[in-house]
Amino acid sequence: MNELPDVQGGDQNKGAGCLGEVGWLLSGFVLPLGSFSYYRRAAQKSVGQAILFFFVFTITASLLSSIGLGVSMQEVGREIRQSYDDGTMPVIVIRDGVAEVDGPQPVILADIRDNTTPRTFVAIDTTGEIKQIDSSRYDQGFLLKERELHFLNQNGDYQVVPLQELNTMFETDPIVIDANSATRGWRVVSIITAITVFLALFIWNSIVRLMFVAMVALMMWGAVSLFRPNTGFGPVIISGVYSLVPAIYISHLFKRAGLPIPCLQTLLFLSAWIVALFITLSPMDLFARERPARLWRGWIGLPFLLVLAVDLILAFRYGGIVAWVLFILTGITLAVLGIIPLMRTGQASPPEPPTPSA
Repeated sequence: MNELPDVQGGDQNKGAGCLGEVGWLLSGFVLPLGSFSYYRRAAQKSVGQAILFFFVFTITASLLSSIGLGVSMQEVGREIRQSYDDGTMPVIVIRDGVAEVDGPQPVILADIRDNTTPRTFVAIDTTGEIKQIDSSRYDQGFLLKERELHFLNQNGDYQVVPLQELNTMFETDPIVIDANSATRGWRVVSIITAITVFLALFIWNSIVRLMFVAMVALMMWGAVSLFRPNTGFGPVIISGVYSLVPAIYISHLFKRAGLPIPCLQTLLFLSAWIVALFITLSPMDLFARERPARLWRGWIGLPFLLVLAVDLILAFRYGGIVAWVLFILTGITLAVLGIIPLMRTGQASPPEPPTPSA
């Protein structure tokens, strides 16, 4: 019985140079969407290259999400300023830890509940009519009550800060919040919140997720070793790293369309990982045949990546629909470009002419 060919991690493209390595790194944002040969070639490289791509990919996603949060919060800041100019926003005085508001309440400054931006709620109510921010309806928000300031961030963390602490923190009593101080304060809060969210996303998307990938890779390696005893750990974890790319894109697009399916990203990730492992380790000529990298195909996904990045920051109207269309077109184009060379090399040779009889 013939032994199946083994695939081990190793860099077979040392001569490609720095530019080639950068091209390989950036192509990882696109080619895992529809190139089977990419997974097999990736498994022949080092684990370090895959980990480097993992951090570049996750940090980029975290940075874009944080910038998008900052942009949306700045939009709320402009609305706050406009409300002062229109006379609908009252001047607030916080004296001895108690908020004094001159005007009818509650004052709803922002009540955003659509699929184009994070669901946001900002309000002032010292009457007690609004008890707290409904975290099941909103992703983020601020609520000023008579003696407390409520915060809700996109990670689901809910914090309540006594107003007395604000007087102590700013060493000011009373604190007067008018048009100028409110917009300045909101700008500072927006920057701090965006930085905090970025750090939290970095820890979750990069550190925690890498630990999860490594843990699952160990289990998959054990399962694969039962059938392929000589299989190294490298191809297993490398396949997992690149399988995250389509899983993250698809789960985000579903969420953007207002269809947040529980555990969808995990299911997509594990399914893509299993397929990638089969492609990587299969002895079938369809997958094992050596083919050029053709990294230029990564340019095909550039329109999708640009639309996705802009939509993450600005959440423009119909951004989700456009991203979906470009994502599907990118995957189909990559698949077609991968099939064409197989059809050319797999064509049967013409029959030989009959040998004339003596």
